[in-house]
Amino acid sequence: LALHAREKHRSTVGGVGGGQVVDAAISEGAAYLTAFAYELRRVGGWGAQRGRNLLDGGAPNYRCYACKGGGYMALGALEPKFWKCFVGLLREELKDEEDAVQALRALPSPYDPTRWAACAEELEAVFMR
Repeated sequence: LALHAREKHRSTVGGVGGGQVVDAAISEGAAYLTAFAYELRRVGGWGAQRGRNLLDGGAPNYRCYACKGGGYMALGALEPKFWKCFVGLLREELKDEEDAVQALRALPSPYDPTRWAACAEELEAVFMR
């Protein structure tokens, strides 16, 4: 909103921005963001144990993985179209390693919480190549 007002002001006053006050409280933003987690918890979709939920590293398609070179890969492919794209790119990158490609073909679904551990284990092995 402030940027829009600045641009509007520039076009009418010959390029000089007039400024604007933006009132944004961090606590209001944080409360808004936590509403999602609280609602999931209310309906049984978020447990108290860390590392077992969709957005806290429990889901294999939304977590960080250690890599062979000592770095890390942050993965955030929650939507199926992004997951499919990620797996496709990974297959392409590892196309010369037949066992890795086979592992990716047999990768368990990241959308079934009962298969999260198996899927994450396979991805951990792939990233450690």
